[in-house]
Amino acid sequence: MNKKGDEILFEQIIFIVLNLVFFLLLLAFVFNSASGAFVTEQFYAKEIALLIDTAEPGTMISLDITDAYNIAKNNNLDIQNIINIENSDVIVKLGGSRAYVFRFFNDVKIEKTIRPPSLETDDKTFLDLFIKEKS
Repeated sequence: MNKKGDEILFEQIIFIVLNLVFFLLLLAFVFNSASGAFVTEQFYAKEIALLIDTAEPGTMISLDITDAYNIAKNNNLDIQNIINIENSDVIVKLGGSRAYVFRFFNDVKIEKTIRPPSLETDDKTFLDLFIKEKS
């Protein structure tokens, strides 16, 4: 029997199996990141921060956040806590233990209201932001 040939074959099988496991884990991560809450958190945090940066004091912003609401609802989160604005940071948390934070630079005070779905809004959820001067 050729023991050296058996060792080479065994090493090649282990190499192929480990590569398959690695690529399957990589694909699972990409799939979860692309279709889950992570991308939606980034999108809403950046969009809200950019809207705040371009707004003048006295501006009222109304943003449709139905997608974020549906993800948070599936993850059993309280609707009033999915988007917070604290110390020039927009914090969006739609699932899991982590939240996505994005900073804005406009020195203003912001009042936030989340309107849950209703018949008059065609079952859409809205985030209302009122931009005030910092006192």
